[in-house]
Amino acid sequence: MGNLHFVLIPWLGQGHMIPMVDIARLLAEHGVTVSIITTPVNAARIQSTIDRISASGLPLHFLTLRFPAAEFGLPEGCENLDSLPSRDLVPNFFQATKHLRGPLLQHVRSGSSLPPSCMIIGIGHPWAHEVARELGVPRVAFHGYSCLSLLTIHYLHHYNTHETMPSMSDSFILPGLPHRIEMTRWKLPRQFHVHVPYPEIYKEARDADATADAVIVNSFDELEPGYTECVEKATGKKAWTIGPVCLQNKERSDMAERGNKSSVDKEQCLNWLDSQKPKSVVYVSFGSMGKFPSLQLREIGAGLLASNRPFIWVIKGGGEAIGGGGEMVGGKDRREGGFEVSFDQGVGAAGDDPVAPGGGRVCDSLWVELDAGGSVRRCADGNLAALRRAVP
Repeated sequence: MGNLHFVLIPWLGQGHMIPMVDIARLLAEHGVTVSIITTPVNAARIQSTIDRISASGLPLHFLTLRFPAAEFGLPEGCENLDSLPSRDLVPNFFQATKHLRGPLLQHVRSGSSLPPSCMIIGIGHPWAHEVARELGVPRVAFHGYSCLSLLTIHYLHHYNTHETMPSMSDSFILPGLPHRIEMTRWKLPRQFHVHVPYPEIYKEARDADATADAVIVNSFDELEPGYTECVEKATGKKAWTIGPVCLQNKERSDMAERGNKSSVDKEQCLNWLDSQKPKSVVYVSFGSMGKFPSLQLREIGAGLLASNRPFIWVIKGGGEAIGGGGEMVGGKDRREGGFEVSFDQGVGAAGDDPVAPGGGRVCDSLWVELDAGGSVRRCADGNLAALRRAVP
């Protein structure tokens, strides 16, 4: 396979970048030359991963292209969805990504690398499908969804069942699925709500995806039996289930250094975990893209406290995101030690009883091998991540 060259273009979000790097490593370990297209800020976030891949000798390379943030009204350095200061800037971000096309084509035509044999394109890059068509190479779509999700989205667009509901809270049966699943519009992705934000972006991305030759899915057949075949029958495209791709990471460092740096002191957090009973700690995370009003966050925190279970709550912005409702544990700086959430309920004073029932830690990023007693999460690959660590 020495003459094969796969070009991977992940969507600029950590939930897409991380599995795409794993997919690239998987291909490279089978002897395929792989290039990942990214931007300076996104490359810097995974620099330690890039360094380890370079040292491994795998035929995997990173091509860093300048991202025109300022030209499209974005803050300098805003090159990832999770760094957008407002959702109102999503259209600006989407338009800025299209300007990666010119530099990519220039690089390909310069002859400085093998000509592409195939392109694996992340959701949100319709321009990349045009590049693949222009170069005459197959294009494979990667969304980050499961087969069940892909099938659900396909049939919702086909039947528009959700649009017949009188309100966002009315239940209906998801159409076309082999199993009966009830849903409300509130629980569906934003593109299926009554007031769809930036509908033209969703349509452009969907139309481009429809031209792909195949799709790869970070899942496996035993997790959702029968749904791979259902996707292939519904879309007329080959669907390869190659997950969980995170299993490509054999070293702890490959898993631990994949996202943002933690604001909590790792050793203090580990000491706190060691002081808890086995399988008693509840792990809570809604992903790096989950954004909640402070009032809603405080309600979630109050519910966690009422559970009388120790917990670790990973939330973007840490205790500050709650709006000052957390009490600091250890250290004079909020970026040290983490927080014990009290919400004026008097659950332990800082430093006095850091393991009080109902207390916990809040941080904006954390990675530890956690054999949790429970897990509360809402992210695209949450189940796969749990399988990776054998967490129920």
